[in-house]
Amino acid sequence: MKLLPLLKSTTKFLELDTSSQTFAQSFKDICAAVEPTILNIISHGEGEDETFTSMIQTLTNEGYVKVPVNELISLENERRTEFGRIFMQNIATGKIIPSEDVVKFLRKVIYSGNGHKKYILSGDFPASTD
Repeated sequence: MKLLPLLKSTTKFLELDTSSQTFAQSFKDICAAVEPTILNIISHGEGEDETFTSMIQTLTNEGYVKVPVNELISLENERRTEFGRIFMQNIATGKIIPSEDVVKFLRKVIYSGNGHKKYILSGDFPASTD
């Protein structure tokens, strides 16, 4: 069996014809095929309202994976991982966990090779608009 037919039948093979496109369009198409889609949905107010819950349910039905940022941070703290220690240092001193640290952590989660390409971040992230 030749390699191309084997790849098409056994993997999520995607073939992009970039011969008639500009570099910018080709690059955009390649990124869309490789990079995950990440939605950050913030619920304002106390708890999750009906609209927020409905939106999350609709997106999960369409294949999005909910990433509960606050819960994952708590789990990292409990496990005392490298990120957990960084998070706990901030919490212990009463500081907000820097968004950069949360993004580094989320990159690790999202690019962990779990096979998903569509994510919904939920929780109080980012903690500031800076």
